[in-house]
Amino acid sequence: MIVAAKSGSPAAFSGALRNYADMGSIAMFALGKYRKNLPPGKQAEFVALTTDYVSRTLNDFRLKFRAESISVRDCSGDTIESVIFFLGGKGNQPVIWRIKGSKVADVNVQNVWLAQLLRTNLTGILDKNNGDFGKLFAEMKK
Repeated sequence: MIVAAKSGSPAAFSGALRNYADMGSIAMFALGKYRKNLPPGKQAEFVALTTDYVSRTLNDFRLKFRAESISVRDCSGDTIESVIFFLGGKGNQPVIWRIKGSKVADVNVQNVWLAQLLRTNLTGILDKNNGDFGKLFAEMKK
């Protein structure tokens, strides 16, 4: 993620997510109460759209979290506690990682779980559009 942030490219974030994050589980979690309403045969497309959506969002916020390194402080079960050290000696930030198998399932930055934030955003779009997945997919492509 540090390399992706330095590149300034959504494609770099997308590659990192595809390699290191459990995007299938994250995407399905993000649907919340709408998960059962995902149209048949649309799961792969939804996961791909979610990966691209998250990649663009991470790229948009990359300057806020420009880091030079990360240090793992503790590993316990499915949780890794770490600290990100920002460029130019601008301090550090604790980051908690939830792991599922060998992939990242969620990340907590500044006391916000990113999968829950994604769920709030996506279900908000569905709520506003009466559960219309066509409109959700269109919004995610913007």
